[in-house]
Amino acid sequence: MLKLIHRDALGQKNWQLGETLLQIENAINQGHTTVGVDPTQPYPTPKALSSISVTAALGLFKITLVDSANNHENLNYFVQASVNPAFLNPRTYALGTSLTGDFNLGNQTLYWRAYAKFPGSAQSPYTNFGSPVIGG
Repeated sequence: MLKLIHRDALGQKNWQLGETLLQIENAINQGHTTVGVDPTQPYPTPKALSSISVTAALGLFKITLVDSANNHENLNYFVQASVNPAFLNPRTYALGTSLTGDFNLGNQTLYWRAYAKFPGSAQSPYTNFGSPVIGG
């Protein structure tokens, strides 16, 4: 957690400055506690998602992610679709903080994978859906 090292000394010289610095310190620590990270460290790289499920009918792909490894409110989720299993030039779709998404992509066969990321962090390892999904 953040601890302003000269706050006490400055507060002894000027109590108003000391109170202001304490409020700033508490606000930063409270905000970061809410999302489960230390404000003095970079955001951690999230762990891989537990699973990804994909179903499709009439061109509508329904994605469901399971994330039992990460427990953070500020985590963003992304899915990628590709026409080939090597994921050359994949299309990325942001789910935000949701673990589900619906995408109307027509009658095509797509491979899927997902990852999680904090704003400003490295992304988690990919979690792949094992087989291609036909949108028809």
